[in-house]
Amino acid sequence: MTTFSLPPAAIKEIKAIYKAERDGYVSEYVRRHLRERVELTEPHPVSLVRLQEHILNGYRIADLRSQDIFIPGSPMMRVVLDRPQSVIDADRVELEAAAEAALMDEITDEISQVYAARHRAEMEAKAAEEAAALEAEAPSMRERIRAALADSENE
Repeated sequence: MTTFSLPPAAIKEIKAIYKAERDGYVSEYVRRHLRERVELTEPHPVSLVRLQEHILNGYRIADLRSQDIFIPGSPMMRVVLDRPQSVIDADRVELEAAAEAALMDEITDEISQVYAARHRAEMEAKAAEEAAALEAEAPSMRERIRAALADSENE
């Protein structure tokens, strides 16, 4: 397979999309990674103590869903906890860098796929043109060969 490099216009396009989407993508990525989900599967004091420890350690409840009827084996309660501010501050720089890298990779992959498809289509069109040119040239080539053979027989 022939490799290709992205043209400067595509690189500019990647940078423009990155600038436009960066803030929203990074904030959503950080928010998603700074939450912790806890499922309590049994009405067990140990589970409740674990939830209490999280709350005492500074976690805040972001979402709480509980079952009306307890069904053994299924979670009786799902709790989404926001991590404490100290953990958020410590992890934010690392998460922002990871989010920026993920966004850039996502945009680059998407645009690379578009340009790869375009490149493939151009190469297929070029090959089809060359095949058509050879096909068109074949009858005239046969006539030239016949003429050359006829000339050699006449000599």
